[in-house]
Amino acid sequence: MSMKKPFANDISRRIQELVDKRGITIYGLCKRTGYDEGILAVAKARTNSFSSSRMLCVLAKELGTTVEYLVNGETPAFTKDAVVKKLTSEREEYKNKYETAMKDMEDLKKILSRN
Repeated sequence: MSMKKPFANDISRRIQELVDKRGITIYGLCKRTGYDEGILAVAKARTNSFSSSRMLCVLAKELGTTVEYLVNGETPAFTKDAVVKKLTSEREEYKNKYETAMKDMEDLKKILSRN
């Protein structure tokens, strides 16, 4: 069985579909991954430019899918393990932010009570 080379527009289409399913924007995806929108636009325009960098791994992880799906579309877009891992990571991130905010509020209360 011969492997068909992925074209950047196929990969871009899959990324856009996943972005739409998650209810985010390309801008939001770029912000979350640290990629500039311009870099992503250039990668979208060039054949195989995604696969020549670490970008696909980062995008797949952020979108809760696999690199294989982005490249060939043959595996499920959302694997159970990827979704569970992503949600667990996000829950932990929000828990840490909440705890930090609560600590900051307590510190602020102490400062204000001194005055």
